[in-house]
Amino acid sequence: MEGLAYNVELQEALRRLAPKERHIILLRIVEENRFEEIAEQLDISYSAVRKRYERAIKKLKRDLADKGARKDERSFSCL
Repeated sequence: MEGLAYNVELQEALRRLAPKERHIILLRIVEENRFEEIAEQLDISYSAVRKRYERAIKKLKRDLADKGARKDERSFSCL
């Protein structure tokens, strides 16, 4: 899967996440917040943030793999 197609698939995969999971992914990866900061911002426990993040990452990886994304693609490394 080439760059642009991969980015489209990644955006679609993000849209398919539950809103709470997507929010944590965006806070962690895009805004580069630490788990502690996210927990404080969302007023939830650190362990809840980690669990949601890990669950969301698994879903994204599975979804992208199902769409033919290769694990060695550069964009996939952030997951």
